[in-house]
Amino acid sequence: LAKLGVTPKVGRLTREMVAGKALSEQQKRLHLADFEKEYLERCKTERYLAEGTLALNKFAFKSFRAVIDDPFIDKITEEDVRRWKRSLLAAQKAKNSIAIYQRALKTAFNRAIKWKFIAENPFAEVEIPSMRIEERPKKSMDLAEVHKLLSIINDPKFKRYVQFVLYT
Repeated sequence: LAKLGVTPKVGRLTREMVAGKALSEQQKRLHLADFEKEYLERCKTERYLAEGTLALNKFAFKSFRAVIDDPFIDKITEEDVRRWKRSLLAAQKAKNSIAIYQRALKTAFNRAIKWKFIAENPFAEVEIPSMRIEERPKKSMDLAEVHKLLSIINDPKFKRYVQFVLYT
């Protein structure tokens, strides 16, 4: 019956064992929220991450849990990751923010592998959005703009003041 998936357990034999998905004795099964707490605590005490980085990781986990709830981390799939990304895009979250969150979660799940909580990272094969540097306004005036500005100022004292500000 366990082999057919009808019953979760027969004696010591479980569905996971029959399917070849049984966790090794070293692996500890965690819900996503419990893994988040464990990861953030270890990052704080062992990796000495800055408060800003820890806060970013909290936001990433919070957005992920808002979409996929709180499953066991070994049950999270690539499709869950894609669904999370689609929800962020639908909520008009910036692609740069999504990329940052995805990198943070990918790193967290790589740690989960290292700590033997999971066997593979569901974020590993999901493409991270490219982070484009958006066109930023220039910070200074070119020579033609300076001449144009100075040509419309009539007060000589104010003109000298503007020249001083521009050239310093």
